[in-house]
Amino acid sequence: MKKEIKPKGKYVQKEAFCLMKYRCEKCQKEELIWNSRNGVTPFAIGCTSCKGTMQHVDWADDKYVPDHFPKHGDRVFITMPEEILHLLMKVRVEAFWDLESYPMKERYSSKQEAFKALLKDSHPHENQPYLLQL
Repeated sequence: MKKEIKPKGKYVQKEAFCLMKYRCEKCQKEELIWNSRNGVTPFAIGCTSCKGTMQHVDWADDKYVPDHFPKHGDRVFITMPEEILHLLMKVRVEAFWDLESYPMKERYSSKQEAFKALLKDSHPHENQPYLLQL
């Protein structure tokens, strides 16, 4: 099988627009996941079958397919939508505000201030990945 070569200089990330294999450490399920963007992808993700951890494996076999069309049920990496990023940061503030071991309320004067700080530190301009199941 002939591998399609990426145009030099066009993409910053090696895994841009690639189909990548992930394998669960627990149940050994394998899944091909498409990176629909020119951005990095996580090394490990959750397994939908057993709730174990799937790792990106066989990196040399990643296949560059910029015109890939995923099927219903496939998982795809997309750039995290701003609305989801905001929601995740709000949930994080609520979860850690009164955390017994290291409460966020000791570092910030309000939940709004904590939210703004988390949002600033999240670097949304860095093309954060979000795993979407179609």
